[in-house]
Amino acid sequence: MHTSDIFIPTTYLWATLLGGALIGVGMGLGGYCPGTSVVGAAAGRIDGMVFFVGLILGVVAFAGIYTPITPLMNAAAGPQAQTLGQLLGLPAWAVLMLLAGVAVAVWWFTRRNGTSAAITCAD
Repeated sequence: MHTSDIFIPTTYLWATLLGGALIGVGMGLGGYCPGTSVVGAAAGRIDGMVFFVGLILGVVAFAGIYTPITPLMNAAAGPQAQTLGQLLGLPAWAVLMLLAGVAVAVWWFTRRNGTSAAITCAD
């Protein structure tokens, strides 16, 4: 399989920044990730229910304003259909080794007292 056989979407920087900021603020204020809010709501937690309703209202509100903000969403196009290897000028094996190294480093630095520590949105 070649990279020409795979659809690689263009990254839109303003859309990514806006989406990340909105999701981050919502998670910070609510104290839940979207998935854990569903679990909290299903478990009968009032805060989980409130967060989940807010999540649904936020999605509906964003859908309502999407057409007027489409120019912002399509502004600042990033690299056109590039893989990480193409962007960095590295062969695929080097990117795989780099990502494996990052995974090992994350595992190493998140260990606590010789045991692996689970990091979740609820922590």
